[in-house]
Amino acid sequence: MASERQIAANRRNARKHHVDESAIDAEAFRHNADILIRIDHLIASAEARRDRVLAGIAFCRASLALRLCSRIVDDETGPLTEAKMSPKMLRARG
Repeated sequence: MASERQIAANRRNARKHHVDESAIDAEAFRHNADILIRIDHLIASAEARRDRVLAGIAFCRASLALRLCSRIVDDETGPLTEAKMSPKMLRARG
């Protein structure tokens, strides 16, 4: 990490050569563009995996809830039919 003294020297040097900080930022970005693109792809891939896992968890939770509700209803009132299902149970069933 650059010290205050190094930062000040870099700014003086940039002014001396008539280069503003945005030009330095742009050059740094251009120089590291390949790495940044790879990082962006890795992040997108991780997000896609996370979304698939979360969808799988949601499916398993809904499936488990439906099975548990079905067992409870079977024990109390006989088999679970669509007429006995709540709207939430029907959505979870798909």
